[in-house]
Amino acid sequence: MKILVLSKYSRKGASSRYRMFQYFPSLQAQGAELTSEALFDDEYLERLYSEKNRLWSVLKAYTHRVQILLFAKGFDVLWIEKELFPWIPWFIEAWFLQRLKTPYVVDYDDAIFHQYDTHPWAFVRKLLGAKCDEVMASAEIVVAGNGYLAQRARTAGAKKVFEIPTVVSEKVFTPKETQNPVPVIGWIGSMSTAIYLEKLRPIFSELSQKYSFKFRVVGASVQWSDVPVESIPWSESQEVPLVQSFDIGIMPLLDSPWERGKCGFKLIQYMACGKPIVADSVGANVEIVDNGQSGYLVSEKMSWSQALEKLLLEAPLRADMGRRGRERFKNRYSLECWQVYLYKLFQECSHVERL
Repeated sequence: MKILVLSKYSRKGASSRYRMFQYFPSLQAQGAELTSEALFDDEYLERLYSEKNRLWSVLKAYTHRVQILLFAKGFDVLWIEKELFPWIPWFIEAWFLQRLKTPYVVDYDDAIFHQYDTHPWAFVRKLLGAKCDEVMASAEIVVAGNGYLAQRARTAGAKKVFEIPTVVSEKVFTPKETQNPVPVIGWIGSMSTAIYLEKLRPIFSELSQKYSFKFRVVGASVQWSDVPVESIPWSESQEVPLVQSFDIGIMPLLDSPWERGKCGFKLIQYMACGKPIVADSVGANVEIVDNGQSGYLVSEKMSWSQALEKLLLEAPLRADMGRRGRERFKNRYSLECWQVYLYKLFQECSHVERL
């Protein structure tokens, strides 16, 4: 079975790395031949993270993808991350797909359709509002990272929809049994998601007056004058050790359509490393966190202050919740649980008659 992998990013992009690239060894071991063509390369991501102008990188990326699609031959399945060309109308993508005459699997781990259908410009809503629905409806299989995304695919008329969470390997993300003398509250993400931390600033300021703890932010630069924050750049080689260095993992979110499409990936990273969780009761967070067992979901019944205070005060509780979270991860959210299942989906798709 020959699969053309059309990821959005290179390995440096977290979504592509965990939704696609980490499955390569298993898929290849089961007999798949993979050809990978990322839309945006390392250079683009470096410019994105450093907030430099990306126009030339985008033009280069789109030109390269057009060339790939025009000359691709002999593939049994296309594996597409989200869409072929962001911000390009469906009829253009449809032309390329019809020309290839190859069934495709499309993967979503974010509600990117809301970038289009809730855009402030009416022109964008009219031109692109239904684009992702068309992509989903024309796919042989839609793979969705959570229930919210899966429901959108079903509503769009997708033929087959399967939910696969964004996972990590239980052999790579492992617990660190010892706790820090001074508890570390940790968060991992990017500059685009660091905005959710702002809602916690007054809470952290108040807690810092009563308790000794450290706040460690990985992947973004956060500077609060009233709260000491340790900001650490993300790197793939240090990702696991940094999550292991936390005592408590947090995931604040807003409650809006975009956030309901989030897959709660950082929660899975925390649980894999045996860390208790505090997270907003939004979207996939509700599915992932076993409230009161592997962590706390913040709601009307329990505030962020109450949840963090309880975990800061009780080291044995942190350890117990971390162990329960690790078991939940191994049973539901590990790479080892899903890698064989994904290959079966590609087998099913490859048996479909050509368009």
